[in-house]
Amino acid sequence: MSTASKMIFKNNTISSIRKKDDDSQSKKKDYTAPNIVEIDGLCNMLNIGKNTAYNLLTSGEIDSFKVGSVWKIPVSSINDYIERKCRETKLVKMYSLVNKNRDMFYERHGYIPISSKN
Repeated sequence: MSTASKMIFKNNTISSIRKKDDDSQSKKKDYTAPNIVEIDGLCNMLNIGKNTAYNLLTSGEIDSFKVGSVWKIPVSSINDYIERKCRETKLVKMYSLVNKNRDMFYERHGYIPISSKN
């Protein structure tokens, strides 16, 4: 039997006891944050180029921070940006639909829009 672990029989079951120094080596902490990406991850997620990505970060449209010279972008910030853009797109579509319907109403009823009057 190895010196690293001993087998103990209790109530017809086998349990393993390891020395404390073996546990500390096998349980190294992982300090990486899986919910933070760098510039390449942002480019892949949004399917954009690096120049566009840097413009989004420097303008503040996507919340981010720098560690040294490396941009760190929380994935939640990217998701917020996507949701905000989707809402803006819906508003633009609704606005253009309202304008189209207004113009059709004017044509149908013979009204001349104020901006077109001379």
